[in-house]
Amino acid sequence: MYPKIRVINRLSSFLTRSALLKIYKQTMLPIFDYGFSVWMECSNSMRDNLERLQNQVMLTILKADRTSCTQSMRSELGLLTLKNRRRFLRFQLVYKIINDYNCPNQLKGYLPRRSSLHGRDLRDNTTLHLPKAITTVGQETFQYAAAKDWNDLPKSIRSITTLSSSKAGLYSFFAKIGQIKS
Repeated sequence: MYPKIRVINRLSSFLTRSALLKIYKQTMLPIFDYGFSVWMECSNSMRDNLERLQNQVMLTILKADRTSCTQSMRSELGLLTLKNRRRFLRFQLVYKIINDYNCPNQLKGYLPRRSSLHGRDLRDNTTLHLPKAITTVGQETFQYAAAKDWNDLPKSIRSITTLSSSKAGLYSFFAKIGQIKS
């Protein structure tokens, strides 16, 4: 990652903000995304280090000083915190599994809806079945964590029917959360 940050630093005096942002999104974000899909969760110190890397790149792109507010830089560049980006990507996968949208055969039926297990209509047919997990290790599995997080989303987002609308709704939801919590 550091060589890529150095390249962005060197190019910052020659390129526009939009060009630097494209370079960041095309060279560094895919590495973060791959890491999220492989390791899903990591230690708090590692998360903080990764967030600092993103903050450093945002400072370079915006040519801002170190005392600049990261929240305002993030909203100006249209970026999510890496934690929210991780959740955003997880929810995209959950949406694809639930709606059988380009879903591998191995994952079909992996996250069943509660209503399909009971064989009757429930008030909220968008909630997922939460598998029984007694230990904290069981609660950190993808199946449990994804179902729990999906059920915690607002119903208006869970009930969206198209992938593109779902992505837009999730992105605006996480951008709003990032502004409130940061």
